[in-house]
Amino acid sequence: MENNNEILWISHSGLLDFKNCPRAYYLKHIYRNPATGNKIRVVNPFLTLGTAVHYVLENLAQLAPESRFYTPLTDKLEQVWPMFRGKKGGFDSWQKERYFKKRGLEMLRQLEQGPGLMLNHAHILPSALPKLRLFSNQEIILVGSIDWIEKLPNGEAHIVDFKTSQTQEPQDSLQLPIYLLLAQYHLKIPVTKTSYWYLEQKNGAGLQEVSLRPASHYINVLRKKSLQIKQALENGLTESCGAQKKSACDCYKYEQVLNSQAQYVGFDSVMSRDLFYL
Repeated sequence: MENNNEILWISHSGLLDFKNCPRAYYLKHIYRNPATGNKIRVVNPFLTLGTAVHYVLENLAQLAPESRFYTPLTDKLEQVWPMFRGKKGGFDSWQKERYFKKRGLEMLRQLEQGPGLMLNHAHILPSALPKLRLFSNQEIILVGSIDWIEKLPNGEAHIVDFKTSQTQEPQDSLQLPIYLLLAQYHLKIPVTKTSYWYLEQKNGAGLQEVSLRPASHYINVLRKKSLQIKQALENGLTESCGAQKKSACDCYKYEQVLNSQAQYVGFDSVMSRDLFYL
């Protein structure tokens, strides 16, 4: 179990990593660098793209609708991009870095020019990282960072998750259900609409509504999955990779960090992670 008062944090990314490879889950979400006490992250351009775009959008909802785009989002990306340059962003050439930066700039233009929901009032959560206890008698806590909660005309909520990936989220994804639970618990209002917004699709075509089941269904699903993770940690099932071709598994990259085969390139102060480049 994690050395933080034995709290087990459950997130969408953690669930996905555990499903793909328990070892990768452990190295990404539980393991800490003995030298610093920080978690670790192997950087790559795709992660950097998502991180940079979300960094620009992070506090946008707190601004009044009429002033959200007073400074163009593309200008904001230009300002923060030096944080992600070169190996710190996982880029092995300036050409690759320029390509991913160009993609990020275009995504932000699409968001500014797309559906008008970004000019509507937004619900603000009391914390940027809302939490929800899954059990009354166990330290297993659901956590997630919700990109956007549009305030609908009737006061209800529309959750929007910004997607920088070109890959469509699978139908059984628990990302929006997790956000639904967190938002309803903290806002105490109904969430009547949930959507993904694939930012690379032009003219607002990427805004796709998703129908969800009742919240009670997802509570049960998440409790079951969280107990599977807890048991795997307690029984040592995260100590090795079961993949036939380990080099194709995500854990392989993180094992290279443990074996001193990766280059330390910096510290992510937002997520408190040591960054490594392969």
